[in-house]
Amino acid sequence: MPTIHVYGIDNSRAPLDVREELAFSEAELYEVLPMFLAPGRMSQHGGHVREVMLISTCNRTEVYLVTEGKLDSYPLEPIRSYRPQARAMHDLCLRYHLQDAEVAAHLFAVASALRSEVPGDTQIANQVAGAARAARYAGTLGPVLEHLVACALRSAKRVRRETGLADGNSGIGSAVLRNLRRLAPLPARHPKSVQVLLLGAGTMAEGVATHLLRSGTRSGLPGRAEAAVPAITIAGVWARDKQKATRFSARFGIPSRSAQESVKLLAHVDAVVGACRGRVPLLSERMLSPLLAERVEPLLVLDLGVPRNLDPVLAQRDGLQAIFLDQLHQQMRERTRIRKDALARAEHIVAEESARFETWWDQWPLRPIRAEMYASLETVLAKWRSRSPLPCGNFAWHCTGRLKRLSVRHPRLLPGCWRSTNEIFRSARRLPIRPIDGLGRPQHPLKNGEPYGYSVSN
Repeated sequence: MPTIHVYGIDNSRAPLDVREELAFSEAELYEVLPMFLAPGRMSQHGGHVREVMLISTCNRTEVYLVTEGKLDSYPLEPIRSYRPQARAMHDLCLRYHLQDAEVAAHLFAVASALRSEVPGDTQIANQVAGAARAARYAGTLGPVLEHLVACALRSAKRVRRETGLADGNSGIGSAVLRNLRRLAPLPARHPKSVQVLLLGAGTMAEGVATHLLRSGTRSGLPGRAEAAVPAITIAGVWARDKQKATRFSARFGIPSRSAQESVKLLAHVDAVVGACRGRVPLLSERMLSPLLAERVEPLLVLDLGVPRNLDPVLAQRDGLQAIFLDQLHQQMRERTRIRKDALARAEHIVAEESARFETWWDQWPLRPIRAEMYASLETVLAKWRSRSPLPCGNFAWHCTGRLKRLSVRHPRLLPGCWRSTNEIFRSARRLPIRPIDGLGRPQHPLKNGEPYGYSVSN
């Protein structure tokens, strides 16, 4: 029987500088995932990895594996060879490893945002779905992980709908807005608005832009409706992908900036919101050092990326105030009120869905038996339709005997065995009724001859 594993690190076990070494972009996932299923990775004992999925977010990196048999080598060797410099891959690093039922309980809690920095964050469910989609495109997602992810997303939907845990939680955009408003001058004393440059055009950048614009922030495009008290203005957006930046600009009404235009904006904007993945040339030491020397007011950098957009060397630089993702999460935890009753209800839902998946997983050995029973049923149906002589009493007797022997070896499968038998017989009773006797009377294949077989011949 296959085994489900999860190996991972999260914000409770690894700091930001360690987590960013194991952050993967979508393009990198398409390179890493097939390495787990390479033909040369099969062990001498016949053990191999059947399915794999990798979840890489700002708070965690987790590898979900479905293995068959005993593995000779370390399961995460492909990641170790892909990222040899990652400290989290060292044998002495503190990381967690769960199996089978524990994996389901863990993923359901993660997708339901019970393991997030701020419980109730709705972004993690989309990230889990995105990881499954990437594994599906890479050809490494099989029936086990497919069902596991579907149950996890169902659990997250129930938690969001039945508990209200996400009520009042606006995500990272609210934390960004609060930090920007600390720079905003009072309109009566100083009419100048705070100028913001947004880096990135991905999911996180979309969430930040949506929250800022809904709160009354102005875009930098002329002719767009402005708020009554315009304290913050998004001066532009820059992204590595020009097409994504253009689509982002058309959707939110924020001007798309080239690299040269963004460098000029850095000289006078008040804040930069970095929502890219990995280092950004605009926030490198070579680019920012001369600009900071000419600025009069300090530059606020809100770095939301993992890996970080800002060069860590500049974090303590004079004239620059850097706030990284962990600090924003700490601010969100301090302001978020978690209702204990909603949290308890969410944990109860996760436990229910975990037990539901465990029941499905316990019945996994029945899959080949069910397939054989249905194949036998199709054979009987084909002979019935062709008016060929039918086997006398061996179909149901054979299927029932197989299930009985399996239930003796695995007592926990006993309920599922009889449930499978009933499903097969119900399917057989839905066969078309045909007149087969000499008088032309309709007969049903399961109602002729012996009670558990087919004693009818042509």
